[in-house]
Amino acid sequence: MKSFIRLTIIGLFLSTWTYAQNAPSTLVVGGNSKVLVVPDVARISVELASINKDYSVCMDSLKSQSESLRKFMIGQGIEMASIKSNRFQIGTNYDYESGRGRKNGYQAKQSIVVEVINDLDKVNKIADAIGKSKTKGEISIKFELSENNKQKVKSLLIANAIKDATSKADAIVKNSNITLGKLMKIDYGVSPNYRSNKNYIEEKAFYCLSQDDIYKPQKTLSISPEEIEMTDDIIMEWEILK
Repeated sequence: MKSFIRLTIIGLFLSTWTYAQNAPSTLVVGGNSKVLVVPDVARISVELASINKDYSVCMDSLKSQSESLRKFMIGQGIEMASIKSNRFQIGTNYDYESGRGRKNGYQAKQSIVVEVINDLDKVNKIADAIGKSKTKGEISIKFELSENNKQKVKSLLIANAIKDATSKADAIVKNSNITLGKLMKIDYGVSPNYRSNKNYIEEKAFYCLSQDDIYKPQKTLSISPEEIEMTDDIIMEWEILK
């Protein structure tokens, strides 16, 4: 029995050794790419809030603010279809004294959002107009890429990463005594023994402004977004012929 086990282990070892001897040598190269893109979508959000001891009065006050802001936006030439409400909540309001909370009526909140595509002048006009309105609330402006542009940039990143890896492989071949054969494998999304995939978007262009920040007599608001950085990695493996 022991002899049989010993022979089996030897057989497995020899098979593994034979495979290793016959396995082709390969060259593994990582390609990187980076693109800076100007955001083409702006999301202007106005946070409305209402506090009152009476639940119904609190709700009515928030509703009145919301309707007033929508009417004002439409009066400024903003299309009704582009004005959205993406968050609403109402709950108990608390006053805190000496670290202890005391119930004091209700607090309601709602966010009104306007999305503007590829029109920075319109963004500035809308934000400036909202700031000069009677609406009391915080305004935040976030710049990002549209889904269409994200896909275009991702395709460009992949193409550039492949070019980078191929260029590095050519340089290695030129400066060493090897010849490359066929492309054996491409790894994308997971990069073993290399830096991890970083296909992400940094939303650097973000502003949060109060009424006092925005509205100053005889002064027009002017906002321009920072560029967004997108990066990607790819791993390519070629057979070495000699």
